[in-house]
Amino acid sequence: MDDFNAKVGKREPSAMSSVVGLYGLGERNEAGEQLEDFCLEHELAVANTMFKQHSHVAVYLDLS
Repeated sequence: MDDFNAKVGKREPSAMSSVVGLYGLGERNEAGEQLEDFCLEHELAVANTMFKQHSHVAVYLDLS
């Protein structure tokens, strides 16, 4: 299987899909649609969209 390069985005609260969660990032593209169809067909889920992700903020201190 090739790399999908998919962006699944986030599920709308009114959508009934069990594949994509509420916490996806970005806008869904065509590959994201194909990935969702693949997951539905094989009873899979995009797990990292099911949980709220922490923002990664780096703080640098000048100790000189």
